Amino acid sequence: MKKLFLFIAFILLINIGVFSQNQRYYDIRNFIVNLGYTVDENTNVWHQDLTEKNWFYNYKTYYYGKSYILVAFSQDEDVTDIDLWLCDLDGVSTFKKDTDIENIAILYFNPAETYYNMKTIVQNYKSNYPSYSSTCWLIIGYK
Repeated sequence: MKKLFLFIAFILLINIGVFSQNQRYYDIRNFIVNLGYTVDENTNVWHQDLTEKNWFYNYKTYYYGKSYILVAFSQDEDVTDIDLWLCDLDGVSTFKKDTDIENIAILYFNPAETYYNMKTIVQNYKSNYPSYSSTCWLIIGYK
């Protein structure tokens, strides 16, 4: 009986730890939704573990007549600077960027043409622990 109790307590502690680590994701996602944007978690949410100076990217099509918000952040408090770029497909020409010294990056985008195929880049620019991999997120909302 004691082993069963310890096992259940262990499972509860793991679930609490996972929930607290993902709390920032839910807070930011809910913030985006409260601004009136829709977040399709199957097609508009990406994440990757990044050490300092590393990045990930994805490709997305943005459509005329819709407004978009792009938010990049880390769930780990040790990341002190996240950068975000919205570029053409080859990543050479930058349409918009948020490279200020903040732990969250936000871009607003309203396509002027029928559609744009674009590359989005998220970088863990600065961390308190540079060799530690932090989970970095990109959430895109539209309305």
